Amino acid sequence: MKSIIELLGEERASLLDHQCQTIEKSRLTLPGPDFVSRVCTNSDRKARVLRSLETLFAYGRLSQTGYLTILPMDQGFEHSADHQQKCAVTKNKNPRSC
Repeated sequence: MKSIIELLGEERASLLDHQCQTIEKSRLTLPGPDFVSRVCTNSDRKARVLRSLETLFAYGRLSQTGYLTILPMDQGFEHSADHQQKCAVTKNKNPRSC
């Protein structure tokens, strides 16, 4: 198995040794367990919204890290009008088909 350095090839130096000169380190908002209280509290969001955000950030494998992953719901065929129409037609014959 090739190492990362071998995979990067000629671009290794520019990718691994890069130092950002355009954004100051103090301007970055880093993730952490107190992310919601540190970043969102000084906004106009209501307490209920902040509680909901904290609940989202405290759930799952990334809980209390300051990272949040929201995966999209499958909006495939079962949500389409065509499927709903077929369900209405076949429901009398087999109610479990939909």
